[in-house]
Amino acid sequence: MKRLVKIAEKYSAFVEDSNVPLGYYILTFLVFVASRNFLEVFSDRSAVAIISFEVHFHFYLFYVCAALTMMLLFSAATGEKIARTARLIMFSFCFVLLAPILDLVISGGQGYDMTYLSPRAHGDLLLRYLTGGGSFDGCGITIGLRIEVALVLIASFFYFKAKKVPALKSLLFVLLMYTVIFIYAIVPFIVKAILDIVDLFRTFDNMLYAKFYLLVVFVLLLALAWRWNKRYFVSMLKDMRPFRQVHAVLMFAFGIVLGPSLAWSQDMVFDLVLVVISIMWGCLFVITTNNLEDQEIDRLVNRARPLVSGAIPRSDYQKIAVVAGMLALVYAGVVSYYTLFTIFLWLGLYCLYSMPPVRLKRVPFLSKGVIALGSLAVVIMGYVFAGGEAVEFPPPIILWFLVFFTAAMNVIDIKDYEGDRQVGIKTLPVLWGRERSQRIIGLFLLLAYLVAPFAVRQIVLVLPAIGAGVVQYWLVNRKEYQEKWVFSLYLGSFVILLVVLVTFVERLTV
Repeated sequence: MKRLVKIAEKYSAFVEDSNVPLGYYILTFLVFVASRNFLEVFSDRSAVAIISFEVHFHFYLFYVCAALTMMLLFSAATGEKIARTARLIMFSFCFVLLAPILDLVISGGQGYDMTYLSPRAHGDLLLRYLTGGGSFDGCGITIGLRIEVALVLIASFFYFKAKKVPALKSLLFVLLMYTVIFIYAIVPFIVKAILDIVDLFRTFDNMLYAKFYLLVVFVLLLALAWRWNKRYFVSMLKDMRPFRQVHAVLMFAFGIVLGPSLAWSQDMVFDLVLVVISIMWGCLFVITTNNLEDQEIDRLVNRARPLVSGAIPRSDYQKIAVVAGMLALVYAGVVSYYTLFTIFLWLGLYCLYSMPPVRLKRVPFLSKGVIALGSLAVVIMGYVFAGGEAVEFPPPIILWFLVFFTAAMNVIDIKDYEGDRQVGIKTLPVLWGRERSQRIIGLFLLLAYLVAPFAVRQIVLVLPAIGAGVVQYWLVNRKEYQEKWVFSLYLGSFVILLVVLVTFVERLTV
């Protein structure tokens, strides 16, 4: 045993202490997974072994989930930094090549039908858990897969011992690892149980699994980010600007309410959540890219933000922005091409607004048209999501966004007046003075409220809209201006509008 512990010590030191960039380890991991997928074409004789985007996308996400889970478990067991553990796990993923090779050798080149444990073919999960998968009846947990898992668990035990983890704790974490592996093996049971809650389960397919794994990846990435650097995580969390996130989600919900009908299906359950997650990643991208370009302004008026406070170095902050943007597009792309197109457009418009070489925020008034156009695109995305055609979207609402919403959005410049003035950004408050611009922007908001009932063809909302608009005017012109109250009333008004439309009103048509 001591010899095996020594081997584990040398192996872990070689991998974890390496100066090789983390990106190389990620590439290595992906090649190992690609090799496993290739070998399964020959070792797995089921239809699943056919090479296709849906099949392999599902498989990649499965292994990403497995790797992220193991990173968290290994880090928790040993106390090692997650960056070191991540290198070890990704480098060690060569073990995934064992199962298909062993299946081919044991079967004499014929291979076996390697599958999940599923409700249609496998029962008595407790017995299967206690016996490492139970009997193999032509499909399920193959011999090669059982040997692969056993070797991984044994190797993990010796790695924990090499890290001076007590024997009992090592055994407990090995048992936890086995439990997690078994949970991944019974994913069909989990997916079916989720869909059965809303009575929407119909059948299994690869994209359904992929969507489920993307939800799991989201949770694991949050846990991984916390474990990787708590200071970064807390700093980013404090700067998430929930009002703007809620605004984006409400735009999507508004479009759904305006659409013909939301056709519920098993995919729709996951798609709704995936779109919201995509919007969240997109908001993070917008916030980080804006902060990268507004650092001089933030030094004057937003000193608590991550770059200005020094909580996150600029190079790491840029990486966070890139990762957030990529994840926003991935989550959107899984839902539909139109969702991907809209999220890309939405993020691109914000880049035009805040980033060079265009940086439209320097253009008074009309720069807010870019924000309005992005919001409108998300609304129409919701409309299409609910079964509508983009070209059939109600023209009065398009007009409201491009004219009245554009004017009202100048309110976001009031808070940054001092910083914009000192760095030469020509916003309305800078051009007209703060007090005068507050009165004008307050009128813009009041006018937007007045016109909104006509845009959605609900004249009954005119009086409530007038009341809310007057309150907004007062909030904007308070001596002690606070943006949070303006946005709270705006978002609350939108929620009430959605409730009214859902409860009392038929779908709008052109």
